[in-house]
Amino acid sequence: MTSEAFFTLTFYLGVFAFSVFLARLYENSIKKGQLEGVLTRSLARLLVISPSVLLIGLRSIDVGYDTVGLVNLLFSQRIPLDILLETQHDPFSIIVSWVLYFVLDGNTVAYFSILSCATLYILLLGIEEWKGEISIAYSLSVYYLYFALIGMDQVKQMLALSILFLAIGKLFHGGKRSFFVLTTVAGFFHFTAFFGYLLALFKIKAGRHRLLEVLFVVAVLALTIGSDALFGALAQVFGAGAYSEYFVGRFYQQAQAADRTGFRFLLDVVPCILPLILLRYVPSESRRFLLVTLLLVMPFRALGYQSDFLYRLYYEPAVFILLAYPMVYESLPRRKKGLFLAASIVILLAYYYLAYSTSHGVVPYHLAF
Repeated sequence: MTSEAFFTLTFYLGVFAFSVFLARLYENSIKKGQLEGVLTRSLARLLVISPSVLLIGLRSIDVGYDTVGLVNLLFSQRIPLDILLETQHDPFSIIVSWVLYFVLDGNTVAYFSILSCATLYILLLGIEEWKGEISIAYSLSVYYLYFALIGMDQVKQMLALSILFLAIGKLFHGGKRSFFVLTTVAGFFHFTAFFGYLLALFKIKAGRHRLLEVLFVVAVLALTIGSDALFGALAQVFGAGAYSEYFVGRFYQQAQAADRTGFRFLLDVVPCILPLILLRYVPSESRRFLLVTLLLVMPFRALGYQSDFLYRLYYEPAVFILLAYPMVYESLPRRKKGLFLAASIVILLAYYYLAYSTSHGVVPYHLAF
């Protein structure tokens, strides 16, 4: 890791830490009944996320691998809207970007600030669906260490991921209709979010289907080792049209020609597996959901060895570490909480520095002006 990468990531970390501090104050104010009313609560949420929104929104377009491409493709009017809708996937991202281009007169700072604000605000709504079960500040800190900097690169998917996270929260708390509506919306912002329908199948009732759990674990391990079988199944459904490059085009060819060591696979997977060790302390229905979703991280991440960028499918199950870490912490006996918190901080910080020092194009950081 270069000194530039270390200092840049530490600067980001300081911004995120301030946001987490505000989240802690926000959480305490809610418990004391000091933030009553929709408008007051909404303004408080905006204050919590504002440091991170400014960090991500004020960046230059040369920060993040996909930023320039996103601007040129969706926020420049270089390609007519009807052509984009016909040849590209993610129609809601296309339409929203097209509308914002006219409203904002092509101002990229305002564009990325709005998208970042929407992503983090919806994420915070999703965390609040679990109020009383998890710590808002703890959950947000996990997001910042594992996912937030991806929002400087894969903007559309992070927005879709936040919507999906909110959708699952609705599903667990009696909002089945809201789940299907939100998951559909998320999928139209980024196609990977449609896999949320698959995750919903694993909302297993407590005390049942033990055999299915065992079979599922075996299947996950088999698909991780033989990811080509999972790749083939997905190719049958998505291998034509706008998605073809992932299955027969340049992304597939790049992955087949690459010489991979497996280090990045371990780096991405270990933080998602750690909470599984102590899931037995989590309430049963949530435990089974977290078990199957976090195990799915492995085969979906392994898809990156079959085709570049298909590894992004693992973000969908991985986002539920935002529930797993704080749920495990809240459920542990007091004597074990300190050890788990220390272990989680060490592992997530190690991931943060190792992963982002060389990926997603977030180093160095430049302001847009």
